[in-house]
Amino acid sequence: MRRRLLYLSPVTCWLVGLGWLQGRYHGSRKNGEGSYFFINADVYEGHFRDDRMAGSGVYSFSPEGRYEGDWSAAMYEGCGSETFAKGSTYHGQYAAGLRHGWGCCRFFNGDFYEGRWAQGLREGCGMQQCTDDSNYVGDYRRGKRHGYGVYSFPNGDQYMGEYEDDIPQGYGVYVFGSGQRYEGHWEKGRKQGWSIYTVETGL
Repeated sequence: MRRRLLYLSPVTCWLVGLGWLQGRYHGSRKNGEGSYFFINADVYEGHFRDDRMAGSGVYSFSPEGRYEGDWSAAMYEGCGSETFAKGSTYHGQYAAGLRHGWGCCRFFNGDFYEGRWAQGLREGCGMQQCTDDSNYVGDYRRGKRHGYGVYSFPNGDQYMGEYEDDIPQGYGVYVFGSGQRYEGHWEKGRKQGWSIYTVETGL
């Protein structure tokens, strides 16, 4: 039986592209665990495959923040987390370097979103809670409210209906905190066309 011998190099450094590559590798390409130090002070620590970041790793983009999670072909791929210096965080799924799949994001202003993403934008079903106590539960398309959704206002009012490009469009029901109710058609965020308006009489 023929045996193959694998020779592991000692800890070595290479000047590659715009930074220094350090770690233990085997073969002519960089495979294994190591670190890459960029000349702009960014640092990657993790695994490499065929000279590229692949597997699990941590990328610190100084001084803005860091990414920790899965990689493939030098791009975010799989599950991971991002944290930013201003306070924003994201934890969820990625594909081809972008947020894609299910994920939770807390924005630097305190707003929170949990739901589906596609190519870096909110897409599909999701929920956003804002610091002013308003919230939205419903459909998104390309980062905007689009489709059916329920928006609750801080004053107790609530809109339930169709959206297009972030504004009510089509059929919708608006319920006031006082109990009054408007049901009808909306055009570019405004009531228009047929409608049913219900008023509480107190009887």
